[in-house]
Amino acid sequence: MEKADNPAIDVEMRTLREGIKNKYGDYHRQDEKRFPNLEYNTNRVNYEPLRASFEEEFYVVRKLDRAKNTIHIPSTKTFAAIFCDEHYVPGKKILNTCRSYAEGASQIVVEEGTSATGQVNTTTASKKTGSIIRIAVIILLVGLVSYLVINQLYSTPPASGLVIRRPQKKQFVTRKSFIEGSVLNANTVWVVVKPQKKDEYYFQAPIKVKSDGTWMGEIYVGSASKGSDGLVFEVRAFVRPVGAPESMEVLESTVPTSWPEAELSSTIVEVVRGPKKK
Repeated sequence: MEKADNPAIDVEMRTLREGIKNKYGDYHRQDEKRFPNLEYNTNRVNYEPLRASFEEEFYVVRKLDRAKNTIHIPSTKTFAAIFCDEHYVPGKKILNTCRSYAEGASQIVVEEGTSATGQVNTTTASKKTGSIIRIAVIILLVGLVSYLVINQLYSTPPASGLVIRRPQKKQFVTRKSFIEGSVLNANTVWVVVKPQKKDEYYFQAPIKVKSDGTWMGEIYVGSASKGSDGLVFEVRAFVRPVGAPESMEVLESTVPTSWPEAELSSTIVEVVRGPKKK
């Protein structure tokens, strides 16, 4: 997905991270064996208990149907990116799931602890009160940030002028090739590569647009074998395509069967997979 370059989005992601940590803290107090203390680092294995708490929240506590809902629980790799990459922003479905987990009232009950003499631990009530206050503050902050982001999105002119400048039509290219172009009023460009005689459409990794409107990145044309040499491929660029992969995991495993619908698309550039015949 895109990397955040908007201060408002950075604030929202920081707020979301704290909200997830606070909710997981409730699960930790409820069952320390199933939900131990976490270290929020780049080790994906550390996030298995957090992912388990998401499943507990939506499928056990809230009793949502696993087969008929829009919940998209992040993978442990995505959790590592959320907490360790300050500029990472997950896809919309995963983002909404994380917000629901952090902000929603799950109705879980954290049992009150007792002291060695059998007395109720008096700090439990204050912890619950503190959690409620933190959640209320998070909801208010998220609402404010969402309002600012939506306001900015609606005030931004629509994207226009999307063109591919390199490679050019009928140009011979290698499997790993550079691509560049320009666009107005867009932060990210998605490139899709299609073998001319097949209904296979391969999304490439998103390319960041520079402040001057130019963009440049790498694409993969055909397979690693020489069987792709001499074949014609169609290359096309898009702004905000529908169905764009939400993560690198999805990017590597999903092959659509048609060009995506998008806010803006370029013309098709036909290239020939090299090496060029002498």
